[in-house]
Amino acid sequence: MTENILTISDYFNKIKEFSETILQELGSSYKEHIYVTAMCTHLRQENYLFNTEVIVPINYNGIQLGYERADIVIYKPFKCIIEFKSQTQSISKKEITQLAKYKKNLEIDDGILINFGNVNGNLEFHPNKKNSTISID
Repeated sequence: MTENILTISDYFNKIKEFSETILQELGSSYKEHIYVTAMCTHLRQENYLFNTEVIVPINYNGIQLGYERADIVIYKPFKCIIEFKSQTQSISKKEITQLAKYKKNLEIDDGILINFGNVNGNLEFHPNKKNSTISID
């Protein structure tokens, strides 16, 4: 019997398909939380184990100074942070740095940055796998 083994790239492609479907259906004019909720419907249908608004602690010298929140953290079938944007400007270093902080503080190797609000109506999908970087030209 052959086992169907998916790679992290396969999962990222699935998330991208979900994102494209969401953008096609909703367009690019809604606030971020609408896109998060739409993605949750896809993740539930696929039986992913995930949570939304996950606390990301900010620690210094062993003391928690505060926290931020990640939009979605997937725990199974793969571990990944998904951060959503609905902004007319393109993804910048600011958003990339935000995802990098979340990955470091939650000790999760993989992340995806998705912008649904781009002024030209196109989806911006930036996967950030372990040991890879996102470059902005």
